Amino acid sequence: MDNMRFFSYLSDQNWEISILIIAAGGGWWLVTHFVQRSRSEQRFRLIAILVNLAVAPLVAVATGRLLHFLSIQIGLDIAETIAVLTVFGAFLAFAWVIGTFIVFLIHFRQADRGRQRLPGLIIHLIQIGCLVVGLGFAFAYLDFQITGVWVSTSVAVAIIGFALQKTIGDLFSGIALSLDRSFEMDDWIELTDGTFGQVVDMNWRAIRLRGFDNATYVIPNGELTNQKFKNYYDSRHHYAPWYEFKISAEVDPRFVKTLLLEAALSCENVMKYPLPVVRLCNAETIPYTYMVWVHFRNYLAMFSGREELYQEVHLALKRANIGVSPEANELYVRKGSIPNTKMPSIRLALKSLDVDNRFSDDDLDELAQESQHIVVTSGKIILDRGIISDSIHVISSGIVETSLEIARGEWKAVEKLQPGDVFGIISMMTNKPTDFRFSALTEVNIVRINIDCVRALADRRPEISEFLAQIIERRLKSAESARMAAKSAHRQPAFGEILNRVKSVIKGE
Repeated sequence: MDNMRFFSYLSDQNWEISILIIAAGGGWWLVTHFVQRSRSEQRFRLIAILVNLAVAPLVAVATGRLLHFLSIQIGLDIAETIAVLTVFGAFLAFAWVIGTFIVFLIHFRQADRGRQRLPGLIIHLIQIGCLVVGLGFAFAYLDFQITGVWVSTSVAVAIIGFALQKTIGDLFSGIALSLDRSFEMDDWIELTDGTFGQVVDMNWRAIRLRGFDNATYVIPNGELTNQKFKNYYDSRHHYAPWYEFKISAEVDPRFVKTLLLEAALSCENVMKYPLPVVRLCNAETIPYTYMVWVHFRNYLAMFSGREELYQEVHLALKRANIGVSPEANELYVRKGSIPNTKMPSIRLALKSLDVDNRFSDDDLDELAQESQHIVVTSGKIILDRGIISDSIHVISSGIVETSLEIARGEWKAVEKLQPGDVFGIISMMTNKPTDFRFSALTEVNIVRINIDCVRALADRRPEISEFLAQIIERRLKSAESARMAAKSAHRQPAFGEILNRVKSVIKGE
């Protein structure tokens, strides 16, 4: 026990210093505890841990010194026992702080990568591992033979292990679940028996799920490893369900798909990227079955988003005089009529898109006579770069992407056009090929209006010329921004120049 000479400080002198160190350590603990509850800055937590590396062993040593002084005062000869306990206390205190420091580093790295917090099981294993290492250093410092200690306690360990075999099995099952990373903290999971909840804790024996009713389900780790479960992930993981709607086979499927897509795009809770997908998934039975595949921000956002989607679909079908055809358990026989539904006329489409009421009824009739309705499938180029458009394109439904070639063979998306937007007017008004490429991101319904008809109308109505000039200005600004981003900026015409140019083209000057 030569190393015990280190504890020559355990004397009856300067015991006041020990009390001062213990009081200072207690005060420091209160300060860190209060500040960590009121603020969570990583820098302060790191400083507190680094200070504790010195404070914790020092408080353990001061406590041993004070106990030694008190034992002398009451006449107890236990100086060597107190010295040994002080060594163990100092090493274990230092090891505990090291474990806390390791947990802090892992938490910091997890947060930097945008991942969830660590489960309690991993934290406890790290801290227990550090304590075991600290205990080994204490034995080595005191020249104790660890083998002898192990042999002397092996029988007791065997008895305890036999009695706690199920608990130990849960411990190793929890370790396996943590290493497998089938789920993480704050994920929502559903078990085979229907139990559903959010993972709020995972310790050495069980995981805890909190359900929607705020009740907590305690699932032993061993039981969870032996069954299937479904992971819906946390709030940062998108959820992409699909919903089926049954519509009468008498209605044009293209028209139904257009209505369902517009309904999905009008929902605030439905993500616009990735875009919703509508498919006719079963035309072998009557009624036809349509699938609407959408993305929500996360699983919880699905509940309000699903309700909103159902409401928008109901409203869109009701406006088109179409009813959903659900399966029924009873059969009713009656004289029926074929639904008189069809794609809206060109005039009706133009009127519904004219939300600002710029055009009169006579204007709409004139435009409709010189227009035609076309349907473009997803992915097809509607108007390519270098082509002089012979008509104006008005989007009735769907999404059109405007892109610009910023380098040879490299295209950059500039703008996404939605129902009511117009394109093809730059080349029409300037008699020059367009610099843009217009592609259908979804199935698109377009009304194409003859150039001469639009020019004649704009010649009579100056406000229409101004409206078209605003569109050209916005489109050129988008192109200019894209070019500047690619470090190839071009001069951008002012709004007055654009308006004058449009007027001169219309008048044939």
